[in-house]
Amino acid sequence: MLTYSKERVEVQSVLNSALTEALRLSEAELGNVQLMDWDAGCLEIASQRGFGDEFLTFFKKVTIDGGSACARALRGREPIIVEDVLSDFAFTSCRTIACSAGFRAVQSTPMVSSSGAFIGILSTHFQSPHRPSDPTMAALKELAGSTANAIVRGRSKMNDVKTTIERSIERMEESYRLLALTDRTTR
Repeated sequence: MLTYSKERVEVQSVLNSALTEALRLSEAELGNVQLMDWDAGCLEIASQRGFGDEFLTFFKKVTIDGGSACARALRGREPIIVEDVLSDFAFTSCRTIACSAGFRAVQSTPMVSSSGAFIGILSTHFQSPHRPSDPTMAALKELAGSTANAIVRGRSKMNDVKTTIERSIERMEESYRLLALTDRTTR
């Protein structure tokens, strides 16, 4: 049986909700959220809608040096819009997978907290050439920032809870040790 930490479940819920809202704002049917894995040095898909195994395998781990919209957003820490994947030179290495997955345009917005913590990338994909409007991009940027803040807060809470539990266990172990010492002394 699989078990998930409370932190993982809460983060997943935040990511799924953010993706649902991003798709609504963008009027898109395809999208994904990638989280930064600092140990591995890459983005990894944590939530997605509408993609098959081929796309998920291709974008399983995205590094900073790639030509995809998400890699470029990672590099520049700014939203990237690829209006047409067939005419965007930097996207050349990803064209085949884009066509197979059924999208011609993509926007990727970094999720950066108000404290500056880079969390990941929120992307929506469009079936035909497309450029999201400035108000849509502003709303997506706001959503990405709010999502990053929620993840940072959630992780902080879990770390606080873990610290409290660890301290409680240490105090309990110390009290058992003192009780055992007192018990030996009184005999």
